[in-house]
Amino acid sequence: LQREKVIGKDKRKLIKKNIQHIFEDPDEFIRKVFATYDNNTYIENFECHVLPEGKRKERWLEHWSQPIKSGLYKGGRIEHYYDITKRKQAEEKEKEHHKNIELLSKTAMQFVEFPQGKDIYTFIGEKLRELIGKESYIVINSVDEETSISTIRAVLGLGKFTDKIAKFLGRHPVGMTFNIEDTNQFYADGKMHLYEEGLYGILLKTVPKVLCKSMEKLMNVKKIYILDLVKKRHFFGSVIIFLKESTSDLKNKQTIETFIKQASIAIQRRQAEERLKKTLDATIETMSKIIEAKDPYTHGHQHRVCQLATRIAQEMKLPKDKIEGIRIASLIHDIGKIGLPAEILSKPTKLIDIEFNLIKGHSQTGYDILKSIDFSYPVANIVLQHHERLDGSGYPNNLKGDEILLEARILGVADVVE
Repeated sequence: LQREKVIGKDKRKLIKKNIQHIFEDPDEFIRKVFATYDNNTYIENFECHVLPEGKRKERWLEHWSQPIKSGLYKGGRIEHYYDITKRKQAEEKEKEHHKNIELLSKTAMQFVEFPQGKDIYTFIGEKLRELIGKESYIVINSVDEETSISTIRAVLGLGKFTDKIAKFLGRHPVGMTFNIEDTNQFYADGKMHLYEEGLYGILLKTVPKVLCKSMEKLMNVKKIYILDLVKKRHFFGSVIIFLKESTSDLKNKQTIETFIKQASIAIQRRQAEERLKKTLDATIETMSKIIEAKDPYTHGHQHRVCQLATRIAQEMKLPKDKIEGIRIASLIHDIGKIGLPAEILSKPTKLIDIEFNLIKGHSQTGYDILKSIDFSYPVANIVLQHHERLDGSGYPNNLKGDEILLEARILGVADVVE
């Protein structure tokens, strides 16, 4: 404001006409200032947030006023405005730092305890949007080192654009695959890089450039950043951040990079668990086939029992870890029969008592075979108890009711039904 436009003017009108709308909360500003005039009172720590517009920069001001109690200007006020912008920016920076540290601490624990069956890529995308803000799009890819195939695992933030993007691409982007061999250059350093090639480069030039430009315009994309998922310079995926025009540039790049390092470790751990599960499943399948080879009379029996038992467990809405334990135990519940003579297993006539007692021993034998294997589920005990009965008439330990594991009771029902 120019001096001559202020001196001698009615301040109330001046504030309403010229000053009110430069503040974050204009109505609250007027209320506070006018209250000092009406009551001629002293107000301490009255902070004003001046919003940026055009050439005007963002400012924080502390307003201090005091009534004039004597002299020519008695009844008036002396007012001071102190520029506290640097202090407020430092406070905001400190607050943001603490927020980021808290989020990283929390996500570190969440990655450690991340449940099986939950999509880790979607979780990573959600946390990134917490860090960056909702005015962003996140795409996460995984890369198979053996096949050099990149797969889009998660896309977040599309909202109303989802159907339009799917129409552009001919399908929903999640699940799309690309052959990355000799067609893209990776940083593999865990750092954030500004990506200049746009969506056309992201999609490995498999979608026409004009179409990619149209999508960028539709989504109002301003900048694209890319971070590779790496561990010891071993590349196995990437995170792509699309910032909208309405978004200021990233201020917390270091925090985002730290989070992506956490995510890289968590994904590798999940991949190692999946490889281990495949190995375990293959081992269990082999054990199941060995039993069937020994006892061809019950060929396919364990697989059918497995299907029944897991379906019962799902219908009972048991936790996923219990269902997985039931699945594994069902597939090898008769493994103890491997120690029985083939002539007893395939005997076409009624078993005599001594033969039946040998058959009863297969639960204990199965337990003895499995007890030293760490399945993460009580597989050995489920196998041991799958012939126990609620009334205590089962074997090998004549357990009753709740003495029998729930998983073993479910397996027992499926076994009898099959």
